[in-house]
Amino acid sequence: MSNWDNENLQPFVELRKALMAIGDKALNNLNENDEQLWFDTLVLLHAIKSDIGNIFSQYSNLIANKIETDEATASNGQKIEKKSAFDRKGWKHEDLASEVLRRLNDLSVDMDTGEVVMTANEVAMKLLDYVQPSYWRIKELSKLGINADQYCEVGELKTSIIVRKEQ
Repeated sequence: MSNWDNENLQPFVELRKALMAIGDKALNNLNENDEQLWFDTLVLLHAIKSDIGNIFSQYSNLIANKIETDEATASNGQKIEKKSAFDRKGWKHEDLASEVLRRLNDLSVDMDTGEVVMTANEVAMKLLDYVQPSYWRIKELSKLGINADQYCEVGELKTSIIVRKEQ
């Protein structure tokens, strides 16, 4: 049960309804022969998406600075999470990968018995627990005792607001 009848929320409720109606109308009125209209509509929709994204970002930043908890619940039950992370760039991928592999190799041997408990292939596959194709997983690296900040340029702390879908 949401509380969308609050008068302060009405402009947003109406905007959402209007956007959906406009979208439905645009899709229903597509002229198969007017490709230029398709392209122009797509460009305008992209601009609207960007504008809404900018408003959402500004509002999210305001909320992130005002709320003190890491999680809140909207009146309709959706969860709002507050997450913070540093912007990291300029990664020294080869150095960090080498350090992760060194530590994984250390973990692949049982120190009491000397038995090798992971094959080289298993160690290589385990590397994927610590890196994704476009970023390194900071929490996983810290579990190996690796400070990721030593392998990249650390920028400003960024806080994001994540709205989870209602379950």
